[in-house]
Amino acid sequence: MIDSINALWEEWNYTRSITKSFLTKVCDEDLCRKLPRNNLNTIILQLNEVYEIQQDYVEAIVTKRMEFTERNNPPLCAVELLHGMEKTDGRLENLLQSLTGEEQIEWFGELYNIHRHICALISHEMMHIGQIVAFCYAVGIEIPIDIIEKMALNG
Repeated sequence: MIDSINALWEEWNYTRSITKSFLTKVCDEDLCRKLPRNNLNTIILQLNEVYEIQQDYVEAIVTKRMEFTERNNPPLCAVELLHGMEKTDGRLENLLQSLTGEEQIEWFGELYNIHRHICALISHEMMHIGQIVAFCYAVGIEIPIDIIEKMALNG
């Protein structure tokens, strides 16, 4: 893997490790607790959304065209999500290993280089992580200690 893509892969793994900590260290009751939001109003729904969107980003590396897929699947539970994320992360890693860094993805009429595309994936997931952290504080869900340490939160 070229150095610049490897750096993005490492950042993706940092981001994804936080997501996985929410899935594995927050109890099912808190994963499903209602949050002050109109839609995607539980942690598990937010994490289902980041998983589904990741699939679109990964597919775009293959097709060279970003498209958001309409999905009407019932939400996955934490174990199913974790398995799906690990599988999709493996696919992403395999694709990234073959890149030259010159690839471009068509984003609704605009060309994004592969670095910008992967940065957008990371930014999207980190935005949801930030929302989840804020909602945890707002509704009293305990944030796992490893997330507190990784993100330098005060608890």
